[in-house]
Amino acid sequence: MFRAADNPGVLTKDVIAKIQSDSIIAVVPPGTDLSKLMPDITYSGHSMSPATKTAQDFNGTVSYTINAEDLSNVVYKVFTGTPGSVYFGDTGGYIYALDAITGRVKWKYLTGGPVYQTPAIYKNMLIVGSGDSYAYALDTAKGKLVWKGHLDGGADGETPDVANDMVYFSGPSLVALNAATGKSVWAIGAGYFRDVSINVSGGTAYVMGGDACYCLRSLDVAARDKLHRNGDTSMGA
Repeated sequence: MFRAADNPGVLTKDVIAKIQSDSIIAVVPPGTDLSKLMPDITYSGHSMSPATKTAQDFNGTVSYTINAEDLSNVVYKVFTGTPGSVYFGDTGGYIYALDAITGRVKWKYLTGGPVYQTPAIYKNMLIVGSGDSYAYALDTAKGKLVWKGHLDGGADGETPDVANDMVYFSGPSLVALNAATGKSVWAIGAGYFRDVSINVSGGTAYVMGGDACYCLRSLDVAARDKLHRNGDTSMGA
């Protein structure tokens, strides 16, 4: 454990670690300085290295070797960090949530096609497009499906953007879905916007890919007006 008394100015209360097989997991408050934490480790055996109550840099994995009474050695790896998850998809169609500290798989969900995009977060949902021409919104805690929305031709663009309570996808079309329900709001440019990125600010979508930048403006996105091209500017030399 990490005692607040041993780590003044860093911890305001004790942090009790959990042992999982040969790993020790310590979850500390966000913003905790991990560079010089002093642990208090109780063990059974002949000796331990490094010694308990010796400050260590826990920004990475710290290994402790316990020499048992029979002189055999057991190594425990200590993972220290703040609560969180890492989300990503793979070409097999799975979306994964991993524990940000240990890398343990917390949940996985199978879509109907390859997942190339980096997921976006909206409230307590993870939203990402799949090669099966659908967008998926999953509960971040357990990976349960919240909604499934149709995309016009798939999702081969970059990370979807969330703004105005909608989620915007690129490739091959530009698509806007209601972020809470997955219901389609509009879709334009079938087959034209492959491998581009989309970023939304206010009522304007900025779409970039290849050697061009397109600025697309909506008069009233909430009223489901389609985007109208406001202009385009060559990004080439």
